[in-house]
Amino acid sequence: MVQKKIVQKKRCPKCNKDKPLNKFYNSTSSLFPDGMCNLCSDCFIEDIDCNDIESVKAGLMKLDLPFYNTMWGKSNAKVGKHPFRDYVRMCNSLPQYKNLKWKDSDTNTTLNVINSDEEKSYSKQWMGDYTESDIEYLDNYLKGLHTDFKIITENHKDYAKKIAKASLHMDKCFQDMLQGISGADKRYKDARETFDTMSKSAQFSENTRGINDVSLGGFGVVFDRVEQQIWIPKHVPLEKDDFDKLIDYFSSINKSV
Repeated sequence: MVQKKIVQKKRCPKCNKDKPLNKFYNSTSSLFPDGMCNLCSDCFIEDIDCNDIESVKAGLMKLDLPFYNTMWGKSNAKVGKHPFRDYVRMCNSLPQYKNLKWKDSDTNTTLNVINSDEEKSYSKQWMGDYTESDIEYLDNYLKGLHTDFKIITENHKDYAKKIAKASLHMDKCFQDMLQGISGADKRYKDARETFDTMSKSAQFSENTRGINDVSLGGFGVVFDRVEQQIWIPKHVPLEKDDFDKLIDYFSSINKSV
């Protein structure tokens, strides 16, 4: 009787699926004591922005693989393939790269990491790898959105989390731009446009009616706030200007006639 081969599996905390070990990237980085990346390869590359060289370098550093500009250029030029996946395959298969580590990268290769002394870990709440300071930023930003806006539906909750992450990314791009890092100005512009577009789509922008604004005909809004014990601003009559006084004057003449 042929015994069925037992395939060892590991659970990916991002997709929450049990996958064979060959679906996880190997890594000699101290971040992964078991010698394997915590995320499956599919989820891992989802966090890699191949248009952002810093994102590519960060991914390679986690896998403890070297970065070479020429080699990356060849991978990035191939049509129909994921550049990062192809780059990792070359590092692990070509003899001249097989035993090289991150420390063996091009001599001019640097990785710009804010708070580089902090290690990143996967956050189920935020669906990605973040440092403790990143999580603090995201939590505080989300808390502020809930304070400024009435967020009830699942769609708005999802938008709020994405906008918080977009704000974090924009802030990091801005810091890079201040430091004069090459290409940071374009990354900041793209990040800002993404943030603005998402904010307007979710109506979380500055020109959106605030929480203290109640439309003249919005009695339903007022009743809803009263039931939820939400503060309703006290009506303060405005002093009439000359135009208003003229309207009252002509109104009284019309009634007299």
